[in-house]
Amino acid sequence: MCDSRDLVAEEFRTAAEKLERAAAHCRIAAKHYTDRDIPRGGTHAYAALEDLSQTGFESAFAEGDPRMVTEPRKQGIAHARCRCGNPTR
Repeated sequence: MCDSRDLVAEEFRTAAEKLERAAAHCRIAAKHYTDRDIPRGGTHAYAALEDLSQTGFESAFAEGDPRMVTEPRKQGIAHARCRCGNPTR
């Protein structure tokens, strides 16, 4: 039987894969822009945006979603508490 926490964990794994793909597209787009190959850079930029739009974070962080409990919901607060070592903005 699948626990709701397992479903949330799977959503985050899937989102992480899409974010990694988006990051790869961003790196490739940057290289193409640096090389002045604007059409190819634009193609990878749009591919990155498409990957980002499919992460599902909008639903995961929706107000009132019982699967996500992050209080206060201010930018940077939850990240500061996770102790991952990545700097906040």
